[in-house]
Amino acid sequence: MIGARRALALAIASICLWGVARADDLFTDPHRLFGYTLGTSTGEARQSAPTTEKLPPGFAPFTEVQLRWSQPSGTLFVIDGSARTRSARACIEQLNDLRTSFDATLAIPLREESFEASDGDPYLGYYGSRETITWRLSCEGRDLSVNATDATRENGCDPRERPATPERVVPTEWAERFQGLETSLAPELRAVWQRIGDRAENTYGALLVSSPCLEGAVAISAVVDSDGMVHAVATSANGFPDGTMEQRVSELVHATVFPKSSTTMWRLTTSGLQFSLRR
Repeated sequence: MIGARRALALAIASICLWGVARADDLFTDPHRLFGYTLGTSTGEARQSAPTTEKLPPGFAPFTEVQLRWSQPSGTLFVIDGSARTRSARACIEQLNDLRTSFDATLAIPLREESFEASDGDPYLGYYGSRETITWRLSCEGRDLSVNATDATRENGCDPRERPATPERVVPTEWAERFQGLETSLAPELRAVWQRIGDRAENTYGALLVSSPCLEGAVAISAVVDSDGMVHAVATSANGFPDGTMEQRVSELVHATVFPKSSTTMWRLTTSGLQFSLRR
């Protein structure tokens, strides 16, 4: 009797925690799925790697849900439930049932996509968006999935303004050191700066490993002689916590040979480089 009462108490507690756990209730709220709500913040930083939670039996056939939290606020922005069905045919049947329930409750227009996955399994999915939330229902072979994603937290990062490109620094002593220094806006210099920016992306990529939401901008000024050799470089930056990017950009500029000039001995050329996963 005591065991039965304990089991009943646990069942009641589970219902209070999860609500009515039925597959029919998956799509009652465009921000909520499997008992989790997009936009919920823990108030503290969470790891950027996804976390996986087991689902209660009421959400069968779904057995687990993967959650992703944006940085640095720890805000839930991806809910991705998964299930392993008996066969690819059974998966499609359950997908069709989910699609019917989705249409009847959320009524968000869905687009269909189908293809053969890299492992040879057939893929069938439906996806659509309302406001900032994108929904995806899919089957890949026997694997059934339902996903809701908050698109405002692009790449798992909190919404924020891009760091502004800082003012270009031109040391006053350059005018005395390089007599006749002239600012050059020659179009052929833009291609050179583009190559420098492309090479600096490698350093930026390495910084993202430890700071996945890092963004920044670097402003560069350089003095180039008539043969295209660099004699001086000055940089300033926004968004980067230390001087790693400035140092790397400075090294790249010093190692670069710019186009020659037949008319000017000393040329001042400047550029601003933005580093961001957002395009």
